[in-house]
Amino acid sequence: MANATMVTEFLLLGSPEGWNLSFLYFTVFPMTYLGTLLGNLLIVIVTTADQNLNTPMYFFLRNLSILDMGFISITVPNACVNSLTGNRAISVPGCATQIFLVIFCAYVEMLFLTIMAWDHYVAICQPLQYPLIMNPKFCVRMILASLLSGLLYAGVHTENTFQLSFCQSNVVHQFFCDVPSLLRLSCSDTTSNLVLLLVSAVLICGGCFTFIAMSYIRMFSAVLKFPTGKSSKAFSTCTPHILVFSVFLSSGTAVYLRSSATSDTLQDMVLSAFYTVVPPFLNPLIYSLRNKQVKEAVGSVILLTLSFEYKPKSGIAGSSGVFPMTYLGTLLGNLLIIMVTTAEQNLHMPMYFFLRNLSILDICFISITVPNAFVNSFIINGVISVTGCATQIFLVLFCADVEILILSIMAWDCYVAI
Repeated sequence: MANATMVTEFLLLGSPEGWNLSFLYFTVFPMTYLGTLLGNLLIVIVTTADQNLNTPMYFFLRNLSILDMGFISITVPNACVNSLTGNRAISVPGCATQIFLVIFCAYVEMLFLTIMAWDHYVAICQPLQYPLIMNPKFCVRMILASLLSGLLYAGVHTENTFQLSFCQSNVVHQFFCDVPSLLRLSCSDTTSNLVLLLVSAVLICGGCFTFIAMSYIRMFSAVLKFPTGKSSKAFSTCTPHILVFSVFLSSGTAVYLRSSATSDTLQDMVLSAFYTVVPPFLNPLIYSLRNKQVKEAVGSVILLTLSFEYKPKSGIAGSSGVFPMTYLGTLLGNLLIIMVTTAEQNLHMPMYFFLRNLSILDICFISITVPNAFVNSFIINGVISVTGCATQIFLVLFCADVEILILSIMAWDCYVAI
């Protein structure tokens, strides 16, 4: 990377001038992030545990869910923390890392959606050859090829961007670092960068769009010849994929191909949120609501969990659905309280000091039992050593006693204050 960069850090724009987006950073983003993690984690668990979903279609869906959890984690948590702390600065290496990861995830997501379209096409138009074409080796190779080519693609764009000189403003008009925003800040000739963006958009995005469009044209032509029951099942399988791909491609293309002269900061932020936040959030939502098999598998997880039964035939442990979601929600919620009460000067008082310590204790408390129970449910191993059992009993009693004492102290604090 050339040492032509004259700034040592960039400042991410929290809100466009004249707009207060606190509601976005304090409510919408955290709730969307939590929902995305929980929804995609549920899909990963269900498609892994249910033997009926061990097919290429759900193999790609599982990898897409894992990618989406990483994709949204690159931008949203940092934007929320920056808003809470009031520190908008990001180092040049940090900005380069964020750009690399965003481009990598966006590129791989595009390829995953294209591969899933190919999987749908083969399943509908060549059902007899499906097991031969979509064999496990082919599926794994396609995933690896997407990841490796994504590393190369992201590396080229990141390197090309940070060879430029940034000697004007260092304010990035976006809630995360992206290539279009940095090109507007450069005092170098950005023609080659713009040409590279245009060519890559035409080749990659245009190629994927053409391939998917042709696949679905052939699929729908074949589906219309099916009996009514089978055609409705095929449409319910394909519709979610089309929705995700349409939102992702349209918003991403709009961000990267918009003219800087007509660019509006608020519109850029909204469009960026649509291709970095909305698709990962929609993925588990529409696949679980529109896909009958996933819906049934999710229902099985919930029913088995509520009845506290384990049925080996279903391949799903009763604790595999609710335990991970409850654990993840507890970690994120208490971690948010710790960050807020630490970063906000107005909350440096006894009440929030005790609340912060209670949150730290609760993270430890739930970590004593839930992860171990979750792992045991998957490996079907309920064995624990005498030493391990004694340690677990000691930690549970310790955390329970301390929790009671902290709650009592907080009650006394409220009494004194009132």
